[in-house]
Amino acid sequence: MKRTILGMSAAIAGFFFTHANAGVITGEVTGGDSGGSLVVLNPNVNDVILGTDTLQSPDIFVFEESTMVVTEDIALEFGGLSVGDTVTSFIVAFDPEIMQTISGMIDFGADIVGIASSDETLAATMSFENALVNYLFAVNNVGLETRDSLSVNGGVLDFSLLAISPIDVIRVFTATELVTPLPAAFWMFLAGVGALGAAKRRKRAR
Repeated sequence: MKRTILGMSAAIAGFFFTHANAGVITGEVTGGDSGGSLVVLNPNVNDVILGTDTLQSPDIFVFEESTMVVTEDIALEFGGLSVGDTVTSFIVAFDPEIMQTISGMIDFGADIVGIASSDETLAATMSFENALVNYLFAVNNVGLETRDSLSVNGGVLDFSLLAISPIDVIRVFTATELVTPLPAAFWMFLAGVGALGAAKRRKRAR
């Protein structure tokens, strides 16, 4: 299980951080009676409304919420969050119109370090919510129940869920490796240095 710690500010002298596992979500539905599929939403593109009876679909939905540095220790149903960890959170939601089951797997592309699957831990991790998403449900009876099951292998989540109103929701946290892309000005500087070097070599060759 891999964890990284952010040791500096998120923006220094024109540099900025992104996370290496951004947008890497794959998976499939392998069983259940809903007949649905895995749907990956992008809140930057899709209008996402998450609430009691808002999805009403046989599909299971997943979307990325946010990447944050953890500021307090939080115990979860699986794993946990520790101060200084940098994690990315995802929501997985199943909200069929009638009582239905669904099972399958989701590969998040990075090690899963924690899962909030109860009303209590979902409430405790609300700070990870995506500002572009409308969260319309009260955190009450939306977590998983004893008939639901999850298992984790690295970055892969296997799930088996049975749901009806209001909705089944879990929040998945993955270890996040932050990368620092070099600004365009730096590449322009390198190009300029290269051009100067080439000009000097041509001058010496004459």
